[in-house]
Amino acid sequence: MAMNKEKASGIIVLVIICCVFMALIETIIEPAYIVKSALKVAVFLLLPLVYAKITHTKLLDEFFKIDKRGMMKLFVLGSFIYAVILGAYTLTKNFFDYASLVQSLSADQKVNSGSFIGVALYISFCNSFLEEFFFRFVAFIRLSKYTARKIAYIFSSGMFAVYHIAMIGMSFPPLMLLLALIGLAIGGLLFDYVDSKNENIYHSWVIHMFADFAIMTIWYLYTALIGIPRQIVYRFAGDASTDTNLEQGVHFFRRRQNAVSFPLKMWYIMRGENLGGNIQ
Repeated sequence: MAMNKEKASGIIVLVIICCVFMALIETIIEPAYIVKSALKVAVFLLLPLVYAKITHTKLLDEFFKIDKRGMMKLFVLGSFIYAVILGAYTLTKNFFDYASLVQSLSADQKVNSGSFIGVALYISFCNSFLEEFFFRFVAFIRLSKYTARKIAYIFSSGMFAVYHIAMIGMSFPPLMLLLALIGLAIGGLLFDYVDSKNENIYHSWVIHMFADFAIMTIWYLYTALIGIPRQIVYRFAGDASTDTNLEQGVHFFRRRQNAVSFPLKMWYIMRGENLGGNIQ
């Protein structure tokens, strides 16, 4: 490793500026989702490439080198990550109000039942790639070429965690925010570690995709409720004349999320069966 403080400092400053810029975009300006996504492509992908060109920093060396032998094991690991996240959700869903959290995130991100599929595909495939390229390839693999690897580990995982906390901080209660920060930092270190073996981002990208698949699955369990026809919700709400009763019906419906699966629940409702009593 050839130490180069100037290039290392340049990468660190670039990453911080890009993260701050995107945080301002997402939390203050709050443009339409497609505009925000386009800006993220420009900031997390194109800007580092332009920076590398201007400063003559080697950025894409070995980027396209793929170890095909380990891809099957990688997909098995990704499937395991998917199962672990869903398992953690199942174990903790009685302790955290995931319904309110998802509702808040959906409102913040302007996501509804109609746009969910497109957003979920973008997050799972495109957004995961952008973040792995930026936080793993630029902020870890390339940074570690110019400074101590432990510094790259700390910086990459730390920025990955802080960036996401800045995105979701207003929606999370304090305890969940702390757990999310710790989990994101540990996840960032894990991604850095698997990439350090191959000097490319394909391993962490696949794992990141499966993690996002799990998160989108959980999100779907709740956002699907947003699109429930009013006449179905009113069966629980009683009087169908006010939005207050509609909200009560949705709230009751979400409370029953822990009891039965969404398809089975819909079947019971359409049959006119009450799933556990009246709204209190």
